[in-house]
Amino acid sequence: MPISGAKLYTANRQSCHGVKAVGMPKLGPVLKGEVAGWSFNLFERAVLTGVDDMGKTGFARDNGKAPTDTQLRDLQAYLKTLK
Repeated sequence: MPISGAKLYTANRQSCHGVKAVGMPKLGPVLKGEVAGWSFNLFERAVLTGVDDMGKTGFARDNGKAPTDTQLRDLQAYLKTLK
């Protein structure tokens, strides 16, 4: 399991998407499974712009500093480890 991806998830995504990325009602959708399997470009777009795989807005974007490509890859790699 990528440690930096797990730390990024815990610090930035867990409060809305749950401990194991299973989603939280009215806060954040499930991230494990389909989202974890998106191409990197689609995953990056969703995180940075808030546009999901269907081209719809609503995928939350943090208001802080944008993550680097390495951080995004680590985060996606961590999501792929969740069963």
